[in-house]
Amino acid sequence: MSACDQGLPCSDPNKEGKGPKIKATDEANVVAVGMVVDNNYPTVKVVAKWQITDQTFSKAPPLFCIYIPLAVL
Repeated sequence: MSACDQGLPCSDPNKEGKGPKIKATDEANVVAVGMVVDNNYPTVKVVAKWQITDQTFSKAPPLFCIYIPLAVL
């Protein structure tokens, strides 16, 4: 999933040839991620890793990374 697809202001790398640009502003950006949890899923607790990377430079370190505890009860 691309952050640009979630509503963050990005330029089109195919048109400009420079890759995504995110302009710093005082506005808050909210990214909503959802998933279906079926009643047949087993009870499980995990720690999910979610990171944002620069896809224009494959060797760049993650720009942002967070670990989130998740549970299906």
